[in-house]
Amino acid sequence: MTGASVLSRSTVYTSPWFVVLAREVRLPGDAAPQTFLSVKPPDYVTVLALTRDGRVPLVRQYRPAVEAYTIELPSGHIDGPESAEAAARRELLEETGCGGGVFRPLPPLVSDAGRLENRLWAFVARDVTPAPHGALEAGIEPFFATPAEVHAMVRDGRLNNALHVAVLGHALLNGERVVP
Repeated sequence: MTGASVLSRSTVYTSPWFVVLAREVRLPGDAAPQTFLSVKPPDYVTVLALTRDGRVPLVRQYRPAVEAYTIELPSGHIDGPESAEAAARRELLEETGCGGGVFRPLPPLVSDAGRLENRLWAFVARDVTPAPHGALEAGIEPFFATPAEVHAMVRDGRLNNALHVAVLGHALLNGERVVP
């Protein structure tokens, strides 16, 4: 489908966590333009890591938005001018105490093309090592699982963050043999 045109863009609201934008768009076949709102949070990273002994670092944390504890891959926002890989390495270290390793980027994902303007930069990190580390990020409980256990957590819904499940599938489709 072609022929959509953006007539105007404006910022509706700004906060430290996101910006709300409005676009006046004329779609093919519409008599009048329509206004669409979107939210622009910062881009973020997710790391699917494997330790040298084949374990996957995961995190458990309370998420107020869903009022539940979740199991997730290490992840977080890209800070300012930081590169996606630097953010991925920082988040992995801050949340799990793991460092080093070889990081391979996956193609970036759009988290929600209908509402959100940020991207998810995912990495597969191999041969990471748990390192002596000071205090980990508050409220986050790191733990390690085998690839088979990660697979079971996805299948039974314990690991249910859709974007993190997408990263697992994305890694597999890109030739990364991480989960059975």
